[in-house]
Amino acid sequence: MTWKRTPLRNPFRIEQRHQQPQPMNEQHRQTDQRKDLRSAFALSDIGIEDRDLRVEMFALCDGATEHDGRLSLLGTYDLVQVSGVPCVLPLATVVLRVRFWPEESRVHTFRVVLTSPDGEPVGSPVEVTATLQSACEERSAACNLIVQFQNVQIEEMGEHTFDFYLDGKIEGRLPISICRAATLS
Repeated sequence: MTWKRTPLRNPFRIEQRHQQPQPMNEQHRQTDQRKDLRSAFALSDIGIEDRDLRVEMFALCDGATEHDGRLSLLGTYDLVQVSGVPCVLPLATVVLRVRFWPEESRVHTFRVVLTSPDGEPVGSPVEVTATLQSACEERSAACNLIVQFQNVQIEEMGEHTFDFYLDGKIEGRLPISICRAATLS
């Protein structure tokens, strides 16, 4: 018996049709909406006029790096299984990406606190002061923050949280569950 190979058809393939660009006539020039090249966020009608700083990413991972504004995360998680408490959490990397507007270009205080299920701080909080500076007056910009917690003593099981404060105001809460590891019999 001979096998015949048939190509698989991808039902999700989008076929591109190439069209020649049309020359822009005077009517097109008058109605061209690209005259204002400001950010689409700045022009939208979805409540961005207050232009608050906003958290784009808040993750717990094994490690992270940043190079030229590009953020790379390794192994995100939200659950740690332990044989019992008390225990030590050897390393936890918290990554934040915060978007800000040119009007918010100034010194800001970032603070990350690990809290217990009771809401009490666990270990020492990490606090960083940074001057945010936008490269362009009409565009938002992002600031990446990588925070590492090392050798944190965990005293109880349950859902702990990493709380993110910006200038003293809580902006986000990231849960991490500490639970007993299943034992194999």
